[in-house]
Amino acid sequence: MPDESTYFRDQAAHCLKLAAEVDDPAIRERLTTLAGEYARRAETPPPIGPRRKAGRASRP
Repeated sequence: MPDESTYFRDQAAHCLKLAAEVDDPAIRERLTTLAGEYARRAETPPPIGPRRKAGRASRP
């Protein structure tokens, strides 16, 4: 499976391709907006989760 940035770039390209083929301006606008969102997510690195403390898990 491709990494996230490749996936989002591919989805953005697909949305732009569909937008060029559709006749309805509202759908074209939505697909173009969605393509921009995918492109933005392709450039943004995934968030890093909180780090865990080393050692044993605490027990209540």
